[in-house]
Amino acid sequence: MNLVQYQSEAVEKLVQGFKELIVAAKPNAAMILHAPTGSGKTVMTAAMLEQLLTENLDDEFVFIWASVGDLSHQSYLKLKYTYLPESEYDFQELESLPADALEKNTVLFCNWEKMFRRGKETDDEGNQIEIFTNVFVRIGEDGRNLQEVLEKTREARRKIVLIVDEAHKTYLGPNSQRLVQEVIKPNLVLEVSATPSTKFEQGYYENNTGRYVKVPIRDVIESGLIKNNTIINNDIAGVVDKNSADTAVLAAALKQREILAEKYRQQGANINPLVLVQLPTDSSEKMSEADQTTRETVEQFMDENDINYDNGKLAIWVSGDHYPEDVKNSVIKNDSPIEVLIFKQAIATGWDCPRASILVMLRDIKSVTFEIQTVGRILRMPELKHYDDASLNTAYVYTNINQI
Repeated sequence: MNLVQYQSEAVEKLVQGFKELIVAAKPNAAMILHAPTGSGKTVMTAAMLEQLLTENLDDEFVFIWASVGDLSHQSYLKLKYTYLPESEYDFQELESLPADALEKNTVLFCNWEKMFRRGKETDDEGNQIEIFTNVFVRIGEDGRNLQEVLEKTREARRKIVLIVDEAHKTYLGPNSQRLVQEVIKPNLVLEVSATPSTKFEQGYYENNTGRYVKVPIRDVIESGLIKNNTIINNDIAGVVDKNSADTAVLAAALKQREILAEKYRQQGANINPLVLVQLPTDSSEKMSEADQTTRETVEQFMDENDINYDNGKLAIWVSGDHYPEDVKNSVIKNDSPIEVLIFKQAIATGWDCPRASILVMLRDIKSVTFEIQTVGRILRMPELKHYDDASLNTAYVYTNINQI
């Protein structure tokens, strides 16, 4: 793998921390990789795994790679076919879990949210008990479940390393921690996030209970992988007087999109800049009345500006409603005709669309972490480099929210 300097430095620290913590063998040992969105967290984690193969460590290891949603499958594909296609690692997904112990250098990719789900069941004595409900986690008759497989793995004297991708999402919840403590029982945990939630106790380094590796955002910017800065409500004064608050920010966003599109053309870059429009409520993926009203406002305004579903310039990605059907993949192409994407929560974590340059936020801010993750969607550079024109190296946020 070709790494830029800050990535190589972070990987070196991760490998060194891994070796120190494994040797120390302290309970609940953990590492944190704190790296900005767009810095290549998956690449750095994969490079750490690659480097560990050359360290001639005394122990045998298996890795549980847990991510939210379908990110585990995306990570599986990236490591198996792109980053480490010919390595000694055996990449598997939870659905192919064997009944025997995991062999050394197995990397098992799991959907974190499915694994920690719990429900009630009546035992043989008629008592109500709580169990893990995922078929590959709860104990069954064929032995193909995580609890028994990992117990066999420990009996084979292999150490278990838990890698938690996007660790700010639900990892510290009670069900998640029960899964970690009762089922996985890792010898070491690596938490990977742009906004980590775990806090180490004082003296963690000296006590060999933790290692903290932080990638400075300035290093990522200087590498050209992400934009230099973010500007809020750029040049909005000209559209405020003749529009409502919502349509004012939408008008300003479209105006900025046209400016960026022309600048890309001047650079000879075939990139169609994308506007992301975020609906108001963040309570769940379910569409609220406010979400529906705002969606209709956005769709009407866009149609008045010749951006609609029929001509392929407008797309939507919310729970139960995707248009076009393959929106997740079709929208990410640099030359995609889609100019505006309406969304709610789906793209806030782990979705890469480097041509996304403008975010319209029509919502109350309940979670700072969530909004940092969302703004991260517009920070990547579409060609992994900065341009001569500074405006193309800038992310733009438009909002009617005073708290911004």
